Amino acid sequence: MDLSRYGTGVLASAIAEFVSSFYFVFCSCVATTLWSTHTESSILFIAVLSGLILAVLSYCSCEITKACANPVVTTALYLTQRLDRLRFLLFIPAQVFGGLTGAAFHYVVTPKSSRDTENGTFLFEEDLQLIQGFVIEFVLAVLFIFALFTVFFTRCTECCERRSGKSWKIGCVYTLCVMIDFPYTGGGLNPSLLLSQAILRNQWGNYDRVDHWVYWTAPVLGGALGGILYEIWTSAGELNDVERYCHFKRMVALLVVLILVITFAIVVTVAL
Repeated sequence: MDLSRYGTGVLASAIAEFVSSFYFVFCSCVATTLWSTHTESSILFIAVLSGLILAVLSYCSCEITKACANPVVTTALYLTQRLDRLRFLLFIPAQVFGGLTGAAFHYVVTPKSSRDTENGTFLFEEDLQLIQGFVIEFVLAVLFIFALFTVFFTRCTECCERRSGKSWKIGCVYTLCVMIDFPYTGGGLNPSLLLSQAILRNQWGNYDRVDHWVYWTAPVLGGALGGILYEIWTSAGELNDVERYCHFKRMVALLVVLILVITFAIVVTVAL
């Protein structure tokens, strides 16, 4: 069950991910920029703009790729066998470099007085502990990926919708997640977005604390859990089908392994 039947080739898919990441990160940076002639960007504005650009990009590229310019989505698709290994290995670098290019483009075209503000960064809230940030990113990633899988892969005939309807639903879910997540970690459940900012600003944490790794670990693990739970949920009612039963068993085994990894990550986070 990979996405090759949806695509027009591996190269086209990778290019689509690069371009999508470029626009997504650029628009996200614009949303958080503090302009000298305007008021500070509100959380609602940031969330809505992020959701809108994701919906537009999803609409434009969903016939080529469903990875949504996000390593979290890509990893979840791969672990649930909805994305082949070659695409997985190509998509992650394409998303990272596309995001970095988008952030660099924003840096070049934005006035210095605006681009050098703290509002343009994605950082933990001052009093937020690492474990608290980890949990927030993790829980919202579970929600986002489970919702994304439900929208894109639901088999029920009555649930099938036009491409535009699916894309806007994904955008709405992402808007909700950003509205909740931003006050805590300033994140957007997209590691490539945070990495591009960290590289350009050489800022890997906040308040003398290196916390950038949380933006990768928590969403990826949460996204993996969301995808696996969806697969188990939808496969449980079709166990009479041999293929679905085998897929169900693989997902349960993967869930056990993932729970162990999540437990280890939480222990390490608490220790830090």
